[in-house]
Amino acid sequence: MDKYVRKLQLVELEILEEVDRICKKNNIDYFLNGGTLLGAVRHKGFIPWDDDIDVTMTRKNYNKFIEACLKDLNSKYIIDNYKTNKKCCFSFTKIKKKGTLYVESRDYNTYDENSGIWVDVFPLDGQPKPMSIIMRIQNRLCMFLRTAITIKNNSNHYNKSKIRKKIYRILLTPIPVKFMSYLLEKIISIYDEDKVQYLSSFSTVYSLSKETFEKSKLFPYKDIEFEGRKFMGIAGYDYYLEKMYGDYMKLPPKDKRVNHHPYLIKFEDGEEIQFELEDKYKIK
Repeated sequence: MDKYVRKLQLVELEILEEVDRICKKNNIDYFLNGGTLLGAVRHKGFIPWDDDIDVTMTRKNYNKFIEACLKDLNSKYIIDNYKTNKKCCFSFTKIKKKGTLYVESRDYNTYDENSGIWVDVFPLDGQPKPMSIIMRIQNRLCMFLRTAITIKNNSNHYNKSKIRKKIYRILLTPIPVKFMSYLLEKIISIYDEDKVQYLSSFSTVYSLSKETFEKSKLFPYKDIEFEGRKFMGIAGYDYYLEKMYGDYMKLPPKDKRVNHHPYLIKFEDGEEIQFELEDKYKIK
């Protein structure tokens, strides 16, 4: 994929600039997070092999952002979450570019014309203290609901017991996906972020213990350079990155430099790249 990574990154950078425009126009705070923040600090831009951009907002800013996008998002892009897409299987938002495709291998049989190249926007929710009993219950409920949503939508994201999958489908028949997604969002956002000391992300692939942060160590927001431009970051980037990645300035071994395992990429100019599907993603 190496020869196409840069072209993909430049499309994602364009989407990020639109996210930044929306946020600045509507006084919405955000920060680059995950591998994008790591890339900004270590490489002043993308990690060379990275194939996505991640942005994080506190829940209140996240809700403001969705409202602003529904009114003001450039027509070249779409906002994709459970409120705009009944087949949405995730508890965060993607901003996608029309006329493009980025299909992960696990979605090779469920994608449509709206499966565009994206930027991920994740919410951070308040917590009184890390890994409390209530927080663990929240996480269990979220895991159950995410599994139910993926099965209901016939997604390959759930690839365990076929018998269990059939039972789930029968039991879930009368329950709308949108209601399950709404319930999931309510469960993870029960605390007022202004009245607690911690913020957590229930929506990423990382463990909840890694993605729970002391607010006082993250903020204030601080601009950071990324690909020769200024975007919003955090003053506590060292605390964040060390918690997420350990010795984050050290490059990982080559076998750990992974991407999203693409199946199909299509650019606005019509160029298409299809990749061989690995056996682990094929429906048995």
